[in-house]
Amino acid sequence: MRLAIKEKPVPVGDHDDGIPVFLVVERDSLIATDLIETIRAMGRCRVIHFRTLAELQGALPTLERITTAVLEARRETLVAMGLDQQLGMRGARVVLTIGDDDVSDYGWRVLKRPFSEKMIRESLA
Repeated sequence: MRLAIKEKPVPVGDHDDGIPVFLVVERDSLIATDLIETIRAMGRCRVIHFRTLAELQGALPTLERITTAVLEARRETLVAMGLDQQLGMRGARVVLTIGDDDVSDYGWRVLKRPFSEKMIRESLA
């Protein structure tokens, strides 16, 4: 299994070719690798890995459009940081990988740990 490689954020206007853009926020490199490889196996896309929500927040101004954000985070943290609105403005679907929060009001999903490749694919469908 390959280690996750952190990609540099895509500048605004540099990814308007219709390729889906996925963000993964995960501290554990093994889990991040599983998520990233499963996403890449689904088809042509760009996956950008961040270790923390703060890293993601710093890169968001450079991202115009996001297909899906898979985040190691709880709902209340995203809301407190304003990431719910920042991701929503970029069209991102949100999948949380921790917490038992009811996120249906936000239209988000929760991918409960431990998860399988099949569960990852289903959460992104």
